[in-house]
Amino acid sequence: MKVYIPINFPDIDTLVIGTNLKADKIRILLHQMYLSRLSQSGYTGKQKQNVLNYFFNQGYIGLNSKVLKLLLCSYYKIYIDFLTGQNLLSIRESPSSKKAYTPNFTSIHYKIPNRLFYIPGTYRHFRKETITDRRTIKAVIKTRDEFKPKSSKSTRSIQTEAIHEVLFNMEKSVRFNIEVAQTWVKNHLESLFISQNYLKREEDKIKTNLIDEIELIHSINEGMFDTKIDQFGERLHSPLKRVSRRVRPFMYFEENKEELVCYDISNSQLYFITLLLNDNIVNSIIPEFRPILEFSSQFKDKEDFKEFITTAIDGSIYTNWQAKRNLESRDIAKSELIKILFAGKNIKMPSAVFFRKTFPSVWAFFDKIKSLDEKQLPFIRNSYLDSNGYYKENSLHCNLSCAVQRLESRIFIKRIGQALIDNGIKPFFTIHDSVYFPKSLTEKVHQIILNEFELLNVTPPKLKLSTP
Repeated sequence: MKVYIPINFPDIDTLVIGTNLKADKIRILLHQMYLSRLSQSGYTGKQKQNVLNYFFNQGYIGLNSKVLKLLLCSYYKIYIDFLTGQNLLSIRESPSSKKAYTPNFTSIHYKIPNRLFYIPGTYRHFRKETITDRRTIKAVIKTRDEFKPKSSKSTRSIQTEAIHEVLFNMEKSVRFNIEVAQTWVKNHLESLFISQNYLKREEDKIKTNLIDEIELIHSINEGMFDTKIDQFGERLHSPLKRVSRRVRPFMYFEENKEELVCYDISNSQLYFITLLLNDNIVNSIIPEFRPILEFSSQFKDKEDFKEFITTAIDGSIYTNWQAKRNLESRDIAKSELIKILFAGKNIKMPSAVFFRKTFPSVWAFFDKIKSLDEKQLPFIRNSYLDSNGYYKENSLHCNLSCAVQRLESRIFIKRIGQALIDNGIKPFFTIHDSVYFPKSLTEKVHQIILNEFELLNVTPPKLKLSTP
């Protein structure tokens, strides 16, 4: 079994001579830290506010104590104490304790010294080693089985379906040209630091983030990760979804080295919002949200709602909002609109006040959706869950984002994805509202996507074709 440990870590077999410790257990512990580091490096948007992200930026990663017990047995602390005694690991402290825990997380935070991540002549942070100890490998397999997503209502993940397995199998054939990616990172960093004045700590953070990207795509090449379907929006999650646009140009399908292109929907979240006014769509795609139909008809013919719908469908809604608000860029307009639409009901920032005056019936429609409670939407108690699997109180504002995400995933995965497969289009993979595929299939993919929206009897969205 292949594992990854810090690239400058001392030889482990030599390190444990004269002790009763197993070298492979240290390797698997370090590998688990590697996996945790990769998973936390993908924090974006609201995830950046997660308390664990703050500690991650300080160099710490969290490991669930249950995972450690499964991997190293109940005496895992002996290994932790050994590594800390060798100055190869440190534990985050608090003013009142030498082992600081985060509220609601069953984890101490561990930090590997920075010196162990660097050696001259490479941008890699980790090296690959092999474990052969049968008990350790058995513990790894048991841990994987224990933490596999189950269909239980107490978990945030749901069971994968046949279509998810087919899509994920195609994702597993994606590879990255690591050598070219590393060269790009080297040249990009050199030009960036020459052309702009950064503080040393800012340079280190930028460099670390890019090198973490290299580690992530290298791990994808090694086929080290699994997939899950989140219960909230039913989105398909995999490591490929977390790869940033900066390194997507270096990917290809293993069986097809052809250049990849991507179709995605302009202002997709706002486009899918317009479908909430369509009785047939709600009934057939997201029937759990049927209570919306009890009040949607009173809004759809309002002039401000017609403007919202028209610009959301033709892809101009962000530039339209940019002009109304006199903002500097479309990206700022996009960020502002998304924040307004999916925020809580009582949001009072100036842009929200302006939106309410500009689109009063749209605001009222969203307000009603965000007022639906568990009596109208009984599924929410099993879907709006925190990281510990408990229902999040005061989360009714999530109704809108849940409806939109489920529309997106069910249309893109179960309709468009299935239609592409049925028409012999492969390989391809989806990232939420986008499809990546070999360039030679562009015309066929375009027509199939449009056909699916026409079969739904709705005006198709504006599609954007781009290279990764």
